[in-house]
Amino acid sequence: MLESPTTCFFATRLNSTTFRIVEDDKWNEAPFIYLKLAPGTLVLIDTGCGGAAKDQSVELKSLRKFIETYPVADNDGEPLNAGGARKYVVICTHCHYDHIGGIEQFTSDESSIWASAYDRSFIEGPGRLPTSSLCRFVGMQTPDYRVSQWASDGQSVVDSTGQNLGLILYQTPGHTPDQLAIWDAAERFLFVGDTIYEWAAILFPPPDGSLILYSQSIAKLKALLDKWNVEPSQGRIQPSKEDIQRGEEMELYEDETGRISFYGPKRTFAAFLEDQEALRRLMTT
Repeated sequence: MLESPTTCFFATRLNSTTFRIVEDDKWNEAPFIYLKLAPGTLVLIDTGCGGAAKDQSVELKSLRKFIETYPVADNDGEPLNAGGARKYVVICTHCHYDHIGGIEQFTSDESSIWASAYDRSFIEGPGRLPTSSLCRFVGMQTPDYRVSQWASDGQSVVDSTGQNLGLILYQTPGHTPDQLAIWDAAERFLFVGDTIYEWAAILFPPPDGSLILYSQSIAKLKALLDKWNVEPSQGRIQPSKEDIQRGEEMELYEDETGRISFYGPKRTFAAFLEDQEALRRLMTT
């Protein structure tokens, strides 16, 4: 059996359709790159630092090659997109260098690149990108790419055939003007880019970072979360077990960890899911 090459990328599964790839880069940014599997399509949220590895001796530095060839333990030892079978949809949460560093690997005609339409000049204005991306400050060659889909607020992501991929994009300017959040309703995951992160100060690089816009975006996300938390999960909550007891159809509902579960008659759950006030009380507890 051939040994896998050394690499600066590390992938773990987050849920049934989503993986997180972390890049060990020379700037110590350790960017999170999210990968979502959809029928015939692979959605990539950001592309990291472009293989600028902290350990320059590693053999595999191409994000695309990692995705298409590297065996991932959490994917039954298979590559995440073996042989490039799925086409790519790339969503840029924003254009800082540690989020677009690998984007040139996904600029072929069969790939599409999405970015926020909030302030297009921040990205495509003459001579803007080297500064907007911070590439010129860290010594990275600015990636050459063109945005193929400029996302409006609340826009659904579709693939090249027009198939809805179940992701909704929200403009959340503040950290940068082009910051996007991505809501995955089926998995109930919200991807926020650098709007929120832990263990380091959230940056507002001059002259375009805005704390006023940031506060508005945070309020917007909080309102959206409040709304989503009182809605049924649009197909994500499904019984993990069904049987019959005492002539009743019974169902078991549990979270992905198994720590919280509910078991009872099917009719009880059906009535609960129809009662918006009951949903609100439970989901906001």
